[in-house]
Formats: sequence, structure tokens, C-alpha cells
Amino acid sequence: CFFYSSHVEKPTLIPLLKARRMDTEEPSMEYLRDLQRQDVDTDRIKSLIDELIAMGTYRFEFIGTGEPFLHANALEFMGRAKHAGSTCFVNTSGYVFDKEKMDALLKMGFDVLRITTMAGTRDMYIRTHPKVKETTFDELQDNLLYLAERKKALGLKHPEVELICVIISKNIDGLMDFAQFAVRMNADRLQYRAFDDVNDPGL
Repeated sequence: CFFYSSHVEKPTLIPLLKARRMDTEEPSMEYLRDLQRQDVDTDRIKSLIDELIAMGTYRFEFIGTGEPFLHANALEFMGRAKHAGSTCFVNTSGYVFDKEKMDALLKMGFDVLRITTMAGTRDMYIRTHPKVKETTFDELQDNLLYLAERKKALGLKHPEVELICVIISKNIDGLMDFAQFAVRMNADRLQYRAFDDVNDPGL
């Protein structure tokens, strides 16, 4: 993620991007860290979803400047949109998946999980995610297999799983492993994306 990554010195938040583009003094790390700790207001988001539904919005994409599932009310937000009959997508690292979240997504009929793993093997995952536990990839894999098994058992097609590999120097030699991983996980789609520096001269 541009906003917090072990591969970048500073989180690439908007105030930092703006300072770099305007060639002005960059905000302090303390200020940037405070921004990273901010979370969306639960009541405001629920109200916003309701307003958008009332306006006729029928497609919701849950993304942001961080991992959506880290918000305590993420599933409530998603369920609110699905309950209104909307089509829902989420961009996630899958880092905080567990079987309870998978069951909740199955129950609400969530549409598409876009999961950026950047790796198809445990070694590659550790290389591209240097600060995670060594078991994180195994846990992600177990949760994706659980989801595939539950979908099959229940005769469901959703949520569809799209696995994404952002190509960087750390994973360029593992692109075929990523494809094989997608097959093993019964993914509906896989996508390779070239790294995007978001026009940040410091990234």
C-alpha cells in the first residue's frame, strides 16, 4: 500500500505528495503517523451509505487509505449496502481475514473480493511483506480455501475472488507461482498490475 509499506521510508499520504509536488517542506513523520491513526467515523459512513442508496447508487467499492477490514464496522458497512441490493466490491490485502469474516461475506451475498497478495508462495510473501508473521501467507491460503469450499458446499458463486499481483522487483521472478496459487485457491480471476508510483518523485 502506498500509505503504509515496509518498502517506503514515509507513508505516501496526500500532504506528503502535495509537499513533494510543490517542492515545499515535507510534513513531519509525527504528523504523518497521526494521520495514519485516523479512522472513518462510523455514524457518518452509515449515513453516507444511506444517502447514496437514496440517490440511486447501486455499486459500492470499499477501498481507502488503508485496509478496509481493519475498521471495526467494515462488515456492517458492507452489509448495509448489500441489504439495499447494491453490488459491492472490496480491495483488501486479505491480511486480517478469518473464517468468521468469510462466513459473514457469504451470508450477505457480497460480490467481489479483490485481494492483493503480490505472491504465490510463502517465501515470496515474506519477501514482499517483510514485517508480517511467517505464518500469515499460510493463514491467508487456509481462509481462501475455506471460502472456496463453503461456496461449493452452499452452491454459491459469490463472493468472487480476484487475486492481484502488483509487480515489483521483489516478486518479478514469481509471476508463474502467483498464477498457480490462483488456480489452487479456485480464484475466479487473477490480475497482474504494473507498479504505479502515483507520480510521487519520492516513492
